[in-house]
Amino acid sequence: MTVNQVEQGKYLSFLQEQLAQLKQENFLLKRAIQQSIPFLEIKVPPEISLDVPEERSQSWAEKDKQFAGIRSQLFETAKRLFQVYNGPVHQDKIIETWRNTPKYHDAAIKVNIETPGRRLRELAEDGWLIRVKEGNYWLGPRAFEKSS
Repeated sequence: MTVNQVEQGKYLSFLQEQLAQLKQENFLLKRAIQQSIPFLEIKVPPEISLDVPEERSQSWAEKDKQFAGIRSQLFETAKRLFQVYNGPVHQDKIIETWRNTPKYHDAAIKVNIETPGRRLRELAEDGWLIRVKEGNYWLGPRAFEKSS
């Protein structure tokens, strides 16, 4: 991956985060105006739409499938970094590298900012990684069982 691709990946991540934030703000503003109209007797011009999509929350089964994919991608990213650094790697480096991979961008994964850290902790709880010190991970016992 070239430096330009990494920079483009970072910029794309930034733009995706900004877009998500703007969509959320737009949704909240429209909802607030809708709720205020009866009390303030506001007339909204017909060219302004206050329609907001119905909120649909994902079921835990749907989220768990997405989380399994994220865990797998994070684990593969961590293994590559362990080989590069020949030792433990901090979670910020693992997450940053993962966010700049083509798989992350191709899938257009929309994840909460806390999600990758949680998935790394789950990998540690399941024995795929171990925390050698706060925020630093290394291969866990299950990783060696699978490769044998």
